Amino acid sequence: MKSLSFALLLFAVLLSACNKEKEGEQKPSASPATPDSQVILSTSEAPGSDLKMRIAFDPPLPVMSKKTTFHVKLTDSAGAPVSDAEVGASLVMPMMDMGKNELRLAPSGTGEYTGAGQFTMSGEWEIVVTAQASDKTGKTVFNIRVED
Repeated sequence: MKSLSFALLLFAVLLSACNKEKEGEQKPSASPATPDSQVILSTSEAPGSDLKMRIAFDPPLPVMSKKTTFHVKLTDSAGAPVSDAEVGASLVMPMMDMGKNELRLAPSGTGEYTGAGQFTMSGEWEIVVTAQASDKTGKTVFNIRVED
């Protein structure tokens, strides 16, 4: 009887932990350039980030071993576009070391930055986007799913 009670308690704790949202998690904003909600699993902004970011992909559903173009919209805390930043991205597979996979994103106008990269495997990936504009910095991690 004690083992059944313990198992039920453990199940309840695990279920509760699975249902809690991650601290600092933001839902991707809806816009025509925003990919399907099944692609972006979560978004987390580093504490103290002055710059806010949104991301979209071309193609909208990234596929392993195919070129993906990343579109990042960069704004300040008031929502104004930031067009004078250095922006980079690192593609990281958290479950397996896939080596260094970094790219620079070039300004493409009105706070938008683009760059191309490639995911070497399907599964869950993190896109770590960093930005520096004069005295402002930002870092956002987009956890996404890459298809076969």
